[in-house]
Amino acid sequence: MKKKMLLWAGVVLGLILISVYVTNNYSISEAEKNVASPADKEGKPAASPVVNSGNEASASLVGKDESSATSSVIQYENEAGKQAVPGAAAVNEHADLEPAGDFTLTDLKGGTVALSDLRGKGVYLNFWATWCKWCKKEMPDMEKIYAEYKDKDLVILAVSVGEDRETVAKYIEDNGYTFDVLLDPDKTVAQQYQIKPIPVSLFIDRQGRIVYKKLGTMTEDQMRLKVEQLLQ
Repeated sequence: MKKKMLLWAGVVLGLILISVYVTNNYSISEAEKNVASPADKEGKPAASPVVNSGNEASASLVGKDESSATSSVIQYENEAGKQAVPGAAAVNEHADLEPAGDFTLTDLKGGTVALSDLRGKGVYLNFWATWCKWCKKEMPDMEKIYAEYKDKDLVILAVSVGEDRETVAKYIEDNGYTFDVLLDPDKTVAQQYQIKPIPVSLFIDRQGRIVYKKLGTMTEDQMRLKVEQLLQ
């Protein structure tokens, strides 16, 4: 009699355990199936993830303290349209085709370069300084782009902002850069172009119009993409 009772008790306990297992698993799987994002509930497609493509905060021209880096916004486009995301470098993907202001600056050899004399060529205009770590980060890639496109109607003008010739010349020589470097010691051209944080890159087409402007460090691939578009 005791054996039968123990047997029945075991069967009942087993059925209870099986029931609990099935109930729990069904509830979890149903919950997972029924979870929907706010966009799904409203019948709208979810936004594509934002990818930070290596843009860094830019150094301020107010002083040489690199810890005073600033952040702005990056414009990107997803399925829902253009949105602004705080905390990344500012990019103007569709800048108005405004004429680039003409200027004349001295290069490291003592000659002068006027922007207006470069009509008919694509111009990659970069504002930088030797103390700006974000500027120094992108310069090796600028040299690669220069070597690749210098015979294809591209001119790179690296405008040193607020520094003397000796400081700039030593830095350029030590690093073996061969693109054109111009001196803007009193920041006249930087102010003309309303440059505050650096680096800033502008791409100017053959007609002398600004087609792209970017605040922050650029990668080699980003530079190449804009240069290819510029020279089309």
